[in-house]
Amino acid sequence: MKRFIASILFFIALLSFAAAPPFIPPGYAANGYGATALTGGTAGCLDAINGATLVDGDKAFVVTTTQMYVYNMDASSATAESSPTVISPDSNAGDKRWELAYIVTNSRGIDEGRYAADAQASDTYVITLSPVPAAYYTGMSIYFEPNTANTGAATLNVNALGAKSIVKNTADALQTGDIEAGQIVGVVYDGANFQMMNPASIFGAAAFTAGDTVYATAASTFAKLAIGAANTKNFVNAAGTAPEWANGIKVGTFSRNTATETGTQAVTGVGFKPSHVIFFAVVGNTPQVSVGVSDGSYSYCIQNVHAEVADAWSYNATYCIFLDEGANIYYQGILTAFGADGFTITWTKTGAKSGTAEIHYIAFR
Repeated sequence: MKRFIASILFFIALLSFAAAPPFIPPGYAANGYGATALTGGTAGCLDAINGATLVDGDKAFVVTTTQMYVYNMDASSATAESSPTVISPDSNAGDKRWELAYIVTNSRGIDEGRYAADAQASDTYVITLSPVPAAYYTGMSIYFEPNTANTGAATLNVNALGAKSIVKNTADALQTGDIEAGQIVGVVYDGANFQMMNPASIFGAAAFTAGDTVYATAASTFAKLAIGAANTKNFVNAAGTAPEWANGIKVGTFSRNTATETGTQAVTGVGFKPSHVIFFAVVGNTPQVSVGVSDGSYSYCIQNVHAEVADAWSYNATYCIFLDEGANIYYQGILTAFGADGFTITWTKTGAKSGTAEIHYIAFR
C-alpha cells in the first residue's frame, strides 16, 4: 500500500511539471516529463517538448481524462510517428522518439470511452467515441451497438480513423447473421483488423429450426440442411460434397434369359449408388432358387440343388446368384460394379441352360 501511494504521489508531481522544465526524480539519471495531451504542438502536449532537451531513457507520463500513457525516449529510434505508439517531438526531433510503454485506463474511460452506437444502415459500421482516440493501437478494445444486422463481410470505422475489417476466428470474414441489430458487439484491434469476440452465431447462417443439420461448405463457411422427411436417413450426396436426406433402400426386380451366353447385365432405376444388394432368384416353377448378397467385393449365396440331389441346398462364396438346372447345367451371377443408378451383374453359363430367371433385389445405399 505504501508503494502504491508513493507511485500516485509521484505521478501527481510529474503532472505539475507539464510543459515545464524537466523534473528529475531522486536516483534517476534520466529526466521525467508530464503532459496532458499526446499531440497538438501546444503547451501541455507531449510533442511540444523540445527535442534538444531530451536524452535517451527519458520518461514521460501523459494523463488525459480517461487514460494515462507511459513513454520511454529512444534517442536513436527514427521510427515514423504513429500516435499513440510513437510520438515525435515537433522541434529538434532528429531520431528521437517517444515510444509507448503501456496504457492505463480508468473505469470511467472504459464506460464512456469504449462504447458508442452505430447509426449506419449497412455493413460499414461507423461509431464516434468520446473521448476521441488518437489512433488505433494493437489491443484496443471497443464495444458498439449496430444499427443493422450484417449481410456479409463488414467493417468498422471509429472516429474517422479508417474503416477496418471485422473478422472472427482470428481472420475469417463475417457471414450473414454474425452481427444482429441491437446486439452489443465487442471487438479488439489486432494491428490490422477488428477481431469480433461475440458473433451472434458461430455458424453465421439464417435462422435454424428444430432438427436442422449444420455442415461446412468450405473452411469456416457453414450452411444448414433442413430436417428431412420422417423415417429418412442422412447420407452424403452423390458428389460427395454435402449431406442430404433420403430413404436409402430400393426394392426392385429384373429378369434374365438363362439361355443367353455369358455376359454382363446393367440394372438401373435404383435411384442411387448402392453399397450392397440382396438377391432372390427363381426360374419359373422349378426348384431353381437362390438367395445371395454382395457388397461388390464379396459375394455369397445359398442355392437349391434339388435337380441334382433331392431336397438339397448348397452354399458358395463366389456368386450372389446361382440357378441349378441339373448336373453341370447352371447359371451363375456375380455383382461386378456399382453405378450411380444401379449395378452390373456378370453372368456365367454352364451347359445347355434354359428358362427365364426372375430376380428380385433389395438395394441399400
